Amino acid sequence: MLFKKQKETLTGLRAGIPLQKDMPLLVKDLVQTAKRLRLKVGAINYDIAKRGQEGLTLLAFSFPAAGSYPDIKRFISELETSGRLLAIEGLDLGKDQGRVKLQMKLMTYVKGNEQ
Repeated sequence: MLFKKQKETLTGLRAGIPLQKDMPLLVKDLVQTAKRLRLKVGAINYDIAKRGQEGLTLLAFSFPAAGSYPDIKRFISELETSGRLLAIEGLDLGKDQGRVKLQMKLMTYVKGNEQ
């Protein structure tokens, strides 16, 4: 019974993983969220880290932003509490001309485009 429940949960989780071709939509959504929170977003770079099992690929990307400290905190909180399968692997904060500079390394899984 427990195995059946876990299998259903994992199937649902896998269904929620975006296709690789949808990565620009994920990035666009993150940028819109940051802008809504009054953050200025820099150039975002992503690359496929390694192909995993079951047609899943681990994808890492940078997310630079700048703004007030409370807005940065809200953005991080929204990322952590969103329904996305998205992990913050690294986070660096700095200061430039009275603004907090944020450099995050995010990771997610994507499915191959053919799935």
